[in-house]
Amino acid sequence: MEFGAPPEAIAGMSKAFGINAAAITDHSFDLDDAMGEFHRPDPSLSRWKALKKDIAENRGFIFLPGEEVSCGNEKAHNVHLLSYFNEEYIYGDDDNSGGKARQRPKLCYSDIFNRIHDTTRVYAAHAAEKASRLHILFLHRGNWHISRTEKVHGFQIFNGKIDRHVRAAMHLWE
Repeated sequence: MEFGAPPEAIAGMSKAFGINAAAITDHSFDLDDAMGEFHRPDPSLSRWKALKKDIAENRGFIFLPGEEVSCGNEKAHNVHLLSYFNEEYIYGDDDNSGGKARQRPKLCYSDIFNRIHDTTRVYAAHAAEKASRLHILFLHRGNWHISRTEKVHGFQIFNGKIDRHVRAAMHLWE
């Protein structure tokens, strides 16, 4: 649904601005789709494997490879969890719905914490943003409760634009 620039372009633009490394993720519900398809799962995970291959081939630039997983919070509402340096794909198709509204999450974030490797780092995605009424209604979205997420390594502060959510996330560090 949401595809960013290819890793080669990200590396080129970053280098032009003097940046030597970048974290790169895509939604797990996009990474399991067939190449050139939308909402058609690919059991071979060709898109996920292609992203990992593209990242590995970009020599001279450091990518922190990751995945943005849709999972459930403690109230079984969909939230997103950023997973970095995990070797295995984590299924997370729940709030993409595949055409089915109000789908409940199949995995809770605590399930994911039990499945990841010691080298994997996890962050609460857009942790200070509150789910909109439309997202709650159609995607069964929820919110992060930072006090209940002691196993995350941190949380995302910036999500595309500087707004009140960024300022709220900055205050979470205090």
